[in-house]
Amino acid sequence: MPRGLTKARSGNPIPWNALLPEDRALVQDLVASEELAELSPRELSFIALEKHDQYISHVAIWQYMRERGIYDTDAGRKRTRRCRCTERPDTAFAEEPNQLWCWDISHLKTFTPGEFFYLYAIEDWVSRKVVAWHLSESLASSEVFKVWDMAIVAEELLEMPRCLWPVAMSDRGTQMRSRATRRYFKLWEIDQLFGRPRTPNDNPKIEALFATLKTRPFYPDRFASFAEALRWCEEFFDWYNNRHHHRSLGYVTPAQRHSGEHVRILEERRRRKSESMSRRHRSHGARAEGSGRSVASVGVACGAK
Repeated sequence: MPRGLTKARSGNPIPWNALLPEDRALVQDLVASEELAELSPRELSFIALEKHDQYISHVAIWQYMRERGIYDTDAGRKRTRRCRCTERPDTAFAEEPNQLWCWDISHLKTFTPGEFFYLYAIEDWVSRKVVAWHLSESLASSEVFKVWDMAIVAEELLEMPRCLWPVAMSDRGTQMRSRATRRYFKLWEIDQLFGRPRTPNDNPKIEALFATLKTRPFYPDRFASFAEALRWCEEFFDWYNNRHHHRSLGYVTPAQRHSGEHVRILEERRRRKSESMSRRHRSHGARAEGSGRSVASVGVACGAK
């Protein structure tokens, strides 16, 4: 070729690792899926590989989302910096069961590093009864829908006006604030109440529930299988709701407080206590009369005030 002449360029060559048309179609489907709306590009890449047998780099998914204004890390960081929620959420309105439900997700360890089972639980703020729980191997909004559907059916809310449905109290986790979860609560006209960022004490009752679960005697710390974890949760929640005499409830069970049976139980306890004290008083009074001592002096000797 003569000096000074160059070969005409026909455009940049296609990279050997460029996405195929079917790969791009899969990315489009994953990003458009409502069930996967809260997942990050890395999580979508994992799903593409595990469920669709196609490897797609998380960078490629991120670029696709960025081009369409779906995923903006800079904007996300700015929103985080602007969040200055300093007021504790108002829960004073909850005085009776089914007015406020707190809910959260706990990780149950397995023997495989980095793998967990996820326990979804909804607890009534007043009665402390677990109105619904669900164990899953997935962290997705669809699992949130399942446990809330279970709670709505179990408490027969469908027969009640929407204005009487409970408020949902949670922290600011990804599954709690995802677009899919917000749409779900908006569909059912359930108001969401959030704790302050990095303040677990704003939702203490559900945190105490999980602490009780993980400090129970013979808690295995790690589960060998999903079936084993499921059995443990079934036994725990049956005990917690029906046989656990809760200190903050005056030592009645959450199920008794939730159903209103606690009123009769506590009244019966007061009656028995009064009868016992009267019986002791009469007995000590009779002894005092026989010995010539006054009832008042006997009361002082027994430590009565």
